[in-house]
Amino acid sequence: MKITTISTLKGGTGKSTVTTNLAYFFPFMKRRTLLLDLDPQGNSSSNFGISDEKGSLYNVFLDEKGINEVIIKTTHFDIIPSSPVLSMADKTFDKIGKEYLLRDVLKEIEAEYDNIIIDTPPAASILTINAMVASNDLIIPAQADIFSIQGLNQIYSCYESIKKYCNSSLKISGILINRYNKRTLLSQEMVKAVEEIAEKYSTKVFSAKIRESIVVKESQANNKCLLEYDPKSGAAQDFIEFIKEYMGDQNA
Repeated sequence: MKITTISTLKGGTGKSTVTTNLAYFFPFMKRRTLLLDLDPQGNSSSNFGISDEKGSLYNVFLDEKGINEVIIKTTHFDIIPSSPVLSMADKTFDKIGKEYLLRDVLKEIEAEYDNIIIDTPPAASILTINAMVASNDLIIPAQADIFSIQGLNQIYSCYESIKKYCNSSLKISGILINRYNKRTLLSQEMVKAVEEIAEKYSTKVFSAKIRESIVVKESQANNKCLLEYDPKSGAAQDFIEFIKEYMGDQNA
C-alpha cells in the first residue's frame, strides 16, 4: 500500500485540487484508492459532494468509531470525509504518541487499498504531522509567487523533523507548480526560485506544471474534480502529464 500526503503550509496553492485529481485518476489504473480528507475545510470532500454524516477520523481517533465505519464507498473510489470538528484536533489529541494515531489506524485497512491520498490542513498541525508520519511520500503544491516560496522553507523544516524523529522512510517526491501562468515574466522567475529551493533540499520540481484556468473553479462549483468535469481542458491535460511523471518516478 502506498500512502501519499499532499501538503503545503500556505493556503490557495490548489492542494485539494491536486488531491482530488490524483484520487480520481488512480482507479483508471486499476488501483484501489482511498481519499482521506484531513483538512477541516473539507474541500476534497465537498468536491465530490460528500459530507461527514458517518463521521470522520476525529471519531476514529477518539475510539468512538472503527475506521471502516467512516469510509464512504463510491462507484469509483472510497473516501473518508473531513469534518469541522477536526479543527479541534490540536487541543484534543495531546498525549504521548499522538503523532502515530493515523499510522496505527491505517494498518487496519492496509490490505484493502493500493493507494491512499491524504489532503491536509495548510498548517503544521497535529493532523499534518500525522499524515506525514503515516506516509511513504510527500507532494508539495506551490504557486509561482513569493508567499509560496516562503512556505516551502517552512514545510521542509517540518518534513525534516518528522523524517528525523518519526518516519525515516518519508521522502519528498517533488514540488508541483500549480496555477501557473507561463506568459508572465514573474511566474518564470518564481519557478527558478522554487527550483533553487528544491535543489537546496535535494528534491525536484515536477516538469509538468498546472496552468491557471477558470475551468478548475467551474469544476469545483459543480462538485466534480477537473479530470471528471472537463478531461480535455488544458489544465486537465497538465494534471495527466503530472500524474504520468509522478508514477514514472515511482516505478523508476
